[in-house]
Amino acid sequence: MSADDVAERQLAGGPMALAVARLHGLSSVRILARGIESQVWRATSEQYGQVVVKLPVNLSYENVNDPGVELSTLFRQEQRLAAHLHRHGFSQAPRAFVVDELDGQPFMISEYIESDAEPVEGHEVGRALAALHKVPPPEFATSAQEGLPASRLVPHRINRRALVFNEITGESLPIPSVEEMTAVLLEVADDGHLLHLDVRSANLRRSSRRPVVVLDWSNSLVGPVLLELARSRQIGDIAGDELEAGYRSVAGDYRRSEAAELIFRLDAAVMLALVFLSEAPDPAAAKVACSRATELATELRTVL
Repeated sequence: MSADDVAERQLAGGPMALAVARLHGLSSVRILARGIESQVWRATSEQYGQVVVKLPVNLSYENVNDPGVELSTLFRQEQRLAAHLHRHGFSQAPRAFVVDELDGQPFMISEYIESDAEPVEGHEVGRALAALHKVPPPEFATSAQEGLPASRLVPHRINRRALVFNEITGESLPIPSVEEMTAVLLEVADDGHLLHLDVRSANLRRSSRRPVVVLDWSNSLVGPVLLELARSRQIGDIAGDELEAGYRSVAGDYRRSEAAELIFRLDAAVMLALVFLSEAPDPAAAKVACSRATELATELRTVL
């Protein structure tokens, strides 16, 4: 059996991956994962060594959380962010070697991060985030920023998503007004830091040879430290107290506000609820996520 025959068998259902492999001289290609937005393949490149090939599940997304997101835009953003981070001494993000299109479909070839079987510790993740937040923000705006500062973006995003939440569930999420939430967030606004905003085990890799590496930068935007840490507590599976202790061991204290933290956690909770209600339907997970979003919204109203 020829090498191409073996690749064809391994890539059953993946003709695009096979075409990219042939175009860029990749071998030993096999599927790693498939998410809502992308499918991920591992391969060997004569030029770059072990790589990841990222392909779109769909070319664009008219989903309830992020309408009209183009995967080509996210791939180019990841490449630019990786280059920006490495230029400023933050090597804990995979390099993106190639971003291109084939027959109108975007793809990205990036560095494969070898990982050991040990879980990533919260303290180590906190230190990595502290190092990230010291990197100057990029001069370009990310897709998730929607052209707004975080203090205005998050309230508008919560309001937009809450309307969809209400329509799907038939309930009324008791969120404060956009103006009330914006006023609270302006109190914790700072010069702005580059934030990852999807810190969870699935996006973290570590080995004995290098510090924790953070994958998937599609949610990144510029905002306050509190947004990163509050969102990590809400969506992540890394111990929040350990993460914060690691963060403070490097960066010291940061601006805090109970109401602002609740707003940032509500933003994440509504996002998760819509994922499980619509994008990746899971009735059991949706029930938990919807309940949590309602609890946070109610708690926020009592604090304001």
